[in-house]
Amino acid sequence: MSPGAQAEISGSTFVNNSAVNSICSGGAVSVDNGAIASITNSTFTGNHSDTYGGAVSVNAGANVTVTNITASGNSAAGPGAGFYVGGTLTVRNSIIAENQPNTNCAIGENGMIRDGGGNVRYPYSDQSCVGDFGNPYLGTLADNGGSTLTMAIGLGSAAIDKINGAGGCGAGIYADQRGVARPGYGLYCDAGAYEYQLSSDSYRCFISAVYGFSDNDQVKTLRSFRDQYLTTSRLGRTMIDRYYEMSSKYAGLISQNEILCTAARMLLFPIYLLALSIINWPLALPLIILSFSALFFYRRHQASVRSIG
Repeated sequence: MSPGAQAEISGSTFVNNSAVNSICSGGAVSVDNGAIASITNSTFTGNHSDTYGGAVSVNAGANVTVTNITASGNSAAGPGAGFYVGGTLTVRNSIIAENQPNTNCAIGENGMIRDGGGNVRYPYSDQSCVGDFGNPYLGTLADNGGSTLTMAIGLGSAAIDKINGAGGCGAGIYADQRGVARPGYGLYCDAGAYEYQLSSDSYRCFISAVYGFSDNDQVKTLRSFRDQYLTTSRLGRTMIDRYYEMSSKYAGLISQNEILCTAARMLLFPIYLLALSIINWPLALPLIILSFSALFFYRRHQASVRSIG
């Protein structure tokens, strides 16, 4: 985009575009000084820049807002395999994941990235963009309905139910890139250009099957505990991945049997209370760890005394 221009882009897929010389940036889109761009419900994948900004380059003085976009699988020889930001970039309700070999985003000397909320970034080791960490479980670019190719999010995706559905997912958007209604089911919208579809008798994961899709305290608390604590450590992230790999196997069984569902709620209740305590009283976690450690060493000492006696 030339200096001073304005553009609104929606419902588009940018794939396998290139900026192939040393003076061009932005494999798919380059926004120059003074230009303003809004990109909504769009997918960026397979784009490359020989300089910086594999998918999008927001150059100095430019202002770009992206909403419900999916950017994955883009690359650049220089900084920002996904986005290079020399101006101002606002990101909301979007997925920015696995743009390589460099970081998803790169910020220039006068650049700024604003977190508009509802974003997912991945992998966990990449601190360059904004949003909560989580695996979006993106599929390959495919015909998932609609007039453009999209990247579906899979079962267990961190993008699922990421955004409160009120007011068009908080951004006046009532459909995804394909034209499928948002929210797809329940009260929450999904991050990215693709809205996960779910029939009324299906469940995405075990906890969804146990509690349903109502906006209840248990679901919100367990989701917050996952995002605030489990995603911050390698062990926690491994636990999240294993949970989503296994939970769908039991979700259907649980959802069809009220006795099993009630039993599962009872088993999950102590975990909910523990998560609630840790969120509201951060000192609870080290105290719990210290208590269990003390108990372990005490019992070990007692066993040692008995063996000597």
